[in-house]
Amino acid sequence: TTNTVGGGSISISPSGGSYYTPTQVTLTAQPDPGYVFAGWQGDLQGNANPAALMMNIDRSVTAVFIQPGSGPITLEETVTGSSYDSSSIATGANLSAVAGDLYLAAFSTRGNIAVSTVSGLGLHWTRLGARCGARGQTRTEVWMAQGAPEAAGPVSAIFADVPLNAVVAVTRYSGVALSDPVGNLITGNTNGLDGNCSGGNDSDTYSFNFTTTASNALVYGAIGIRHRTHTPGVWYTERVEFASGDGGDKAGVAVQDRTVAAPTTILFNGTLNSAVDWSLVALELRPIASYYTLTIQTSGAGSVSLDPLGGTYPAGTEVTLTAAPDAGYFWGGWSGDTTATTNPLLLPMNGNRQLTATFLPVQPLTVQAKAFLAGPFQADTMRTDLRQIDSLPLSQPYSGSPWNYNGNESVTAIPPNVVDWVLIKLRSSSEASSEFAGRACFLTSSGSIIDTSGNAAVAFDSIAYGNYYIVLYHHNHLAIMSDTTQALDNASPLYDFSTAQSQAYGTDPMVQLGAGSIFGMIPGDGNADQTVNDADREAVWRLLNGTDWSYGKQADYNLDGSIDVRDLNLYWRLGNSRSSQVP
Repeated sequence: TTNTVGGGSISISPSGGSYYTPTQVTLTAQPDPGYVFAGWQGDLQGNANPAALMMNIDRSVTAVFIQPGSGPITLEETVTGSSYDSSSIATGANLSAVAGDLYLAAFSTRGNIAVSTVSGLGLHWTRLGARCGARGQTRTEVWMAQGAPEAAGPVSAIFADVPLNAVVAVTRYSGVALSDPVGNLITGNTNGLDGNCSGGNDSDTYSFNFTTTASNALVYGAIGIRHRTHTPGVWYTERVEFASGDGGDKAGVAVQDRTVAAPTTILFNGTLNSAVDWSLVALELRPIASYYTLTIQTSGAGSVSLDPLGGTYPAGTEVTLTAAPDAGYFWGGWSGDTTATTNPLLLPMNGNRQLTATFLPVQPLTVQAKAFLAGPFQADTMRTDLRQIDSLPLSQPYSGSPWNYNGNESVTAIPPNVVDWVLIKLRSSSEASSEFAGRACFLTSSGSIIDTSGNAAVAFDSIAYGNYYIVLYHHNHLAIMSDTTQALDNASPLYDFSTAQSQAYGTDPMVQLGAGSIFGMIPGDGNADQTVNDADREAVWRLLNGTDWSYGKQADYNLDGSIDVRDLNLYWRLGNSRSSQVP
């Protein structure tokens, strides 16, 4: 079961909600714009995102989202606790539960006794640093927790052994970075940085160089002072000083902090009222960054994914925006605070950003072509007898062999000036095996090839723009193909086959029409095998000569609505012994 607090949602992979045991699922918290992920509650703790969860029992997880605050880092509360001759310790009062705030627990023991575990507020606690005294008489540890506390409550710990006396001081800070809140860290004793636990001498002062890495960082330090009193160093503020026990058996801890405006090296220092075997842990807290909101709008049909997820980000975060057009649309570009067509787009968040992703409807690839058929050609134009006698079919006639074209082009009426149906196909190379798209259309008396819609451009839906050969078929003329590939898009230029032999692929692929520089497709291919020969005369023309005319009787080579000797003598003879140059 998943729940959310604040603005956001949870995605689960694998999706579902019920799983065979054991199954590991990944939960990803997805903040809404204006919110950031603070942490998990329930059977997940901490603020790792995404987070893995083993489904071997029923689980309940809550993701907490908060509206990010801003600096400076501020101490909100401190509670303390003590124990005597016990393997555990707890604060004497509850701490408030505030999502996103950082909790630091400073422990000091009489004797070098380590902390094994820390619990409280339903948070996951992590040891940041630990250091023994240089004579092994004390130990100081600092643990942290950050995320989404389930409820106000105490903080407790279990020791690895039983200290004579122990104290804890837990501080809660607001304004701390929600990710990687801790910068540099040092530990020390009278033997120096990371000093050994033996062989040291007591002293009444400590002073170490400490380098900060972030602007407006807070330097926090916990000092195990045993039975002494503590005076913070210059610029530091002591937040708590607490001890428990009697005489030399006391355990004591002091916590001090200071804000440092810019990255630099400072002294972490202080004094005690008398020499003692002290130890310390000091660390840098990074402030919460300025947060900026990324607002995405879309124009057209498509979506935008963000990585990292969300919509509200710390300053300087680089967000990858990926635009995904829906079917029938293509990527148009970004507008708003950034103008670009790059996809994916890497966007640095150095201010609030608003972008619009534009998706444009895919315009069909078009072919504009012009060609003549030698059969019906007459004085710079072509006869339209078949249209005039209402003998052209209303549906495309190329579904049979050898074309086997399965297009559903049809009209309710044949447009004016139409000579016949033709078939355009596209190839990505000159080879027949690369032929992949076709469109049945009309050839007009002027040689223009028009779409069944009547448009001058023949539209091919769902075909990527690119460079293609244009192949033109007619049922009783030899096919021709453009000499080279043509750049085709939604506004393709006119390709005119008729202006020269070189406009078509191969050697002498067309015939010259009349005395002018007009070339046309070769007639006489009655059996549509792309060669004009005796078979077209004997098995087609001679068989059909003088019979009642109907569309599909291939021997009408001049398309005048009859099959007679003119088809043989004027048009079959014109094409005899010629073959299509289309591979």
